Amino acid sequence: MAFFFLLFKSEFWGNVKAGVVLRRLKKGGYMEPIGTDRRKVANIANGTFEPFLAADGTPDGEVLQVNGGKRGHGFHIYRMAAGQTTVAHTHEGDEEFFLIDGDLTDHDGYEYKAGDIICLSSGTTHNSYSKNGCTLVVYVPESNGA
Repeated sequence: MAFFFLLFKSEFWGNVKAGVVLRRLKKGGYMEPIGTDRRKVANIANGTFEPFLAADGTPDGEVLQVNGGKRGHGFHIYRMAAGQTTVAHTHEGDEEFFLIDGDLTDHDGYEYKAGDIICLSSGTTHNSYSKNGCTLVVYVPESNGA
């Protein structure tokens, strides 16, 4: 796009990796680097997964999330151990997830495969089972009563 112009700070001109890239905005000015107080990063390979508890306090998998919101809500990574069955629950908003790896079967026998992207509509009641364990990317609205 014509309105973007890359500008490297002159002291880093020869070293792009160490340089700070600023983008010229359409109406002038530059975007500043994102501060550490505004960027939160975790990696599924070495991040700290926290226990996810169902509404009744029952352990129900584990999550890795960086949004600082209610655990297991918003955008997060959810991990189930081999042989685990989740607590049955009803969502007050759409539950969207992507199965990264492993296997997942819903209570009605529907089998999800790694690579599937799923949306369960608001009001859906379900629970799931994983024979070999699985990892999912999940988005559940913050207001969801799951």
